[in-house]
Amino acid sequence: MAGGPLVAYIDGGAREDPEPAGCSIRVETADGVLVEELHDAILGVATNNTAEYRSLITALTFLNERGCRDPKIRSDSQLLTKQMTDESPVNNQELLPLYREATRLVARLGRVTFEHVPRSEHTETNQLANLAMNGGEADCSPAAVAATPAEPIDFAPDLISHGSIISIGIDCESISRVNDLLQRYGNRFLTRVFTDHEIAYSQRRRFPAQH
Repeated sequence: MAGGPLVAYIDGGAREDPEPAGCSIRVETADGVLVEELHDAILGVATNNTAEYRSLITALTFLNERGCRDPKIRSDSQLLTKQMTDESPVNNQELLPLYREATRLVARLGRVTFEHVPRSEHTETNQLANLAMNGGEADCSPAAVAATPAEPIDFAPDLISHGSIISIGIDCESISRVNDLLQRYGNRFLTRVFTDHEIAYSQRRRFPAQH
C-alpha cells in the first residue's frame, strides 16, 4: 500500500480475568495517519491472554482482507509478542488454537513484524479495549431490553404541531472514509455535513476523523 506497510496496535483484556473481556485494534500508516479503529466485546469466558490473541486475530484478518503486506504488529503483551516471534513456547492449551489461527493468517501477509511496546505508548487502543469491556458488561439480551421501561420524552408543546414526525436518526460510517473525504475536501466537506459545534469538537481531537 502507498505510504509503506501499515502498523496495527492491538490490545485485549478482561475485567476480572476471566470475563467480561474486550479487544481492540488501531491501524495506522507508517507515518501515524489513522486508517481504522475496531473494538468488540468478547462473549463467554475470556482471560487477558485470550483477549490479546483475539485482538491479534482481528487485526490480521482486517489486514489480510485489505490485501496488506508486511505489516507491523505492536502489542503491550510480552507473552503474545514472544510467542509469535518463537521466543517462547505456547504451553497453554486454550491459547494454542488461537496461536495456530494467528500463525495461519501471518503466513498470508508476507513478512509480519511483531514489536512489544509499553502500555504508556498504547493509550488509544487501551481505551478502545476498555470501551469494549464496558459494552460486554451490559446485558443487551431481548429479555433485559424488554424488562427495561422506556423513559418518557417530554416535548415542549410549541415544538409539536399536527402531523409532525418526531424521530431520531443514527448512522454508521467507516472512519477511513471520513478521513479520506476530510483530506480531499477539507472545509468544504466539513461545512456541508457538520454543524459549527461538531466541527469545533472534532478538530480539538488528535484524530478529527474518528470524532
